[in-house]
Amino acid sequence: MALFTLAQVDAQEKNVIRIATDNTDLILQVAPNGRLYQAYLGDKLLNEKDINNFSPYVKGGSDGSVSTRGWEVYPGSGAEDYFEPAVAITHNDGNPSTILRYISSEQKAVAGGTETIIQLKDNQYPVEVTLHYIAYPKENVIKTWSEIKHAEKKPVTLWRYASTMLYFSGNEYYLTEFSSDWAKEAQMSTQPLLFGKKVIDTKLGSRAAMHTHPFFELGFEQPAQEAQGRAMLGTIGWTGNFQFTFEVDNVGNLRVIPAINPYASDYELKPNEVFTTPEFIFTFSNNGTGEASRNLHAWARNYQLKDGQGDRMTLLNNWENTYFKFNEELLAELMKEAKHLGVDMFLLDDGWFGNKHPRNSDNAGLGDWEVMRSKLPGGIPALVQSAKEAGVKFGIWIEPEMVNPKSELFEKHPDWAIQLPNRETYYYRNQLVLDLSNPKVQDFVYGVVDKILTENPEVAFFKWDCNSPITNVYSPYLKNKQVIVTLSNSDIKAKKDLEDKKVGAQNESSAISAMEKEEDLYNSFNGGSAITFEDNNQALMDLEAGRIDAVVADEILVRYYIRLKGEDKFNILDDNFGEEEYGVGIRKGDTEMVDAFNKAYKELQDDGTLAQISTKWFDADITIKE
Repeated sequence: MALFTLAQVDAQEKNVIRIATDNTDLILQVAPNGRLYQAYLGDKLLNEKDINNFSPYVKGGSDGSVSTRGWEVYPGSGAEDYFEPAVAITHNDGNPSTILRYISSEQKAVAGGTETIIQLKDNQYPVEVTLHYIAYPKENVIKTWSEIKHAEKKPVTLWRYASTMLYFSGNEYYLTEFSSDWAKEAQMSTQPLLFGKKVIDTKLGSRAAMHTHPFFELGFEQPAQEAQGRAMLGTIGWTGNFQFTFEVDNVGNLRVIPAINPYASDYELKPNEVFTTPEFIFTFSNNGTGEASRNLHAWARNYQLKDGQGDRMTLLNNWENTYFKFNEELLAELMKEAKHLGVDMFLLDDGWFGNKHPRNSDNAGLGDWEVMRSKLPGGIPALVQSAKEAGVKFGIWIEPEMVNPKSELFEKHPDWAIQLPNRETYYYRNQLVLDLSNPKVQDFVYGVVDKILTENPEVAFFKWDCNSPITNVYSPYLKNKQVIVTLSNSDIKAKKDLEDKKVGAQNESSAISAMEKEEDLYNSFNGGSAITFEDNNQALMDLEAGRIDAVVADEILVRYYIRLKGEDKFNILDDNFGEEEYGVGIRKGDTEMVDAFNKAYKELQDDGTLAQISTKWFDADITIKE
């Protein structure tokens, strides 16, 4: 229990927050305006009393007319700072500004260090941000992330959501980044950071680190060196699209902003839902990048990696030896060679599957996860047995989220692949990415893994590859919600309030299926289940007449009904019974109709007509956003 004892710090009692390792201090300070600023980030202070000698303010410019500002720890958009914000929110009333003020903080012991938790809140909108910092003293590493939530009546739009923001004041800054290509991974390059912004980001979706990597080095007053000089190393715990922004302002201060890449990624945050940013991990050294990298290695082994202090199995992969040309006998011999070399596990790479379209090159078979009988007549069980006889474990290669157009899967389900409906398809490595927003695709991918492990429980390892970024980005799926609607004067404010209430829904509808998944709640309804109607209109009329307490139905239908009957009579709860996909059905093979529909839809979307129609009939723009 002592490990998790909380130390509460109230804003009125203390306005300085110290986040410290054995070698580094990060000092945050609450200013008289109630906002939180970075007062110091650097070497560990020699005198404890010095933490009270910092000011939260810095000069915003050389011109005396420029207001004095601070280095705000988590600045919002629309305030007096003219540079990149950490968070940007469009509120229900359309206001794009957010100003966060300090509420409280606490510190508690965690494995290896101390976690500092800081609560911030906007005093004009019900928006809260929680900042987390974990300082690991011995490793000299700090890990930080943020949580964003709100209690507005409707969802808000997030369009910036950084993990943190750090500030530096110096004469010179040098950035070392790592770019890549096939067989040319992690090419280091160093450049000075001058006025303006340097952005390192990726928009590839999957395989996000193919061209650039989610880590960097900063050198202060000189390029980062291996064994001398002050350096910072930083990395973000995010495998998707990321963005590092390095902004040098008009008076030479540097802002470092690690984040999920906001490109084409406005996020609809529902009331009381928590948006958690990725972790940003950083360390400093006065003895160059060698010491800094050892800090990160020690931290990762101790606290981040699963079994980081344990042994790792060594692995022999057949790929560079055989490529696509192998059979059971050859693989069995390689397993024996692996054992002779002292290797723990043998991995069978690409080329083991496909029968109608054999996977003998990278242009066919991907998606057909049946063992190729001509190569491997004994299937995976025979390979597992050969590995046991050789005294090594067995692993296998998969890439279930991808498909070759020359495959049985694509022949049966061409609509499962991500493709633009009205443009020539672009193929990366002769393959396409499957649309994982499609529930049937989700089931298929899960089924690939489940089938191999169910039939071969001794398979010890998957090499799950991802050889293509997401191309031809488009999906026909529209999320529809099963919403809860009540009369405006109802005491039902959340899903849990439906207990012992009369809840109506259309018979054999998606709403019934969605509610039945929450069995305990469903059985707690008045009568032990929902009251069913022939159609949703009858259910809504009974609600309006007061014969039932709530209706669960498609959001689109409910919004249309409320539009006709009067918005003041009804209330749609923030809670719902989940989402489902909507699509437009067209006669199979009628590509002319598909093209015509998509062309008309795109034109209506581009000129704003689609949004106007949606708002007119449903009181909201619920159309597909590309």
